[in-house]
Amino acid sequence: MATSAQDRPESLLVLVGITATGRSRYRVARFFKQHGTYTVWVPAIPYWRGLRSCTRWLERFLAQTVRLQEGEPIHVLAYIAGGALLRGLAAADRLPPLARVLWVRGPVQERVAAKVVARYGRLLGWLLGGRSMLDLADGWPRSLPFPHSAGEQGLMIEEGVSWLARRLGLGPDDVPPEGWDPAQLLPGAHAVRRAPESHDAVYSSPALLASALHFFQHGRFAARQR
Repeated sequence: MATSAQDRPESLLVLVGITATGRSRYRVARFFKQHGTYTVWVPAIPYWRGLRSCTRWLERFLAQTVRLQEGEPIHVLAYIAGGALLRGLAAADRLPPLARVLWVRGPVQERVAAKVVARYGRLLGWLLGGRSMLDLADGWPRSLPFPHSAGEQGLMIEEGVSWLARRLGLGPDDVPPEGWDPAQLLPGAHAVRRAPESHDAVYSSPALLASALHFFQHGRFAARQR
């Protein structure tokens, strides 16, 4: 007998960024599998190909591996470059129905790619982060729309500074005030949390992951979290 969408656990897709390692993906998947009731997908995205190519890869992954039933929505946790892929699919009208979506944005971290390329050149940028590093440095997907979702959309803003950003001389003062504005980072956000973590900790911080889980369960962050 076929299993209906109502009988299946809700699906959660985690789109990690270009700095994520296999250990990063394992930690995130383990947390949500241990503490939630979701079918969790944390794909190893081939970022070396470039963001546009990865967008097409993600479309195939959803169709061939995740295989949602028609009309079945999926929750999404999107880290910086992962959010770019989500927006790319939205622009191409290739997204499945979305339930709740949580975006992790790092105003300082999002300046790393351009800083690497400006300081060391495009070749080293490609060696460090593949074609996707160059795409981020060039500003893709700044002009792309954010997708619509049936559920709430939340925003986590990294306030910490990663090791690489510090090494490049980047800090909070390098971000103009509008760069910290939730309305610019995620127009129409239903819930916002300013996270003290840097990008180095976003895949392993128990507090951050617990906050993300609470959002997926309730559509908001816990009251004690800012």
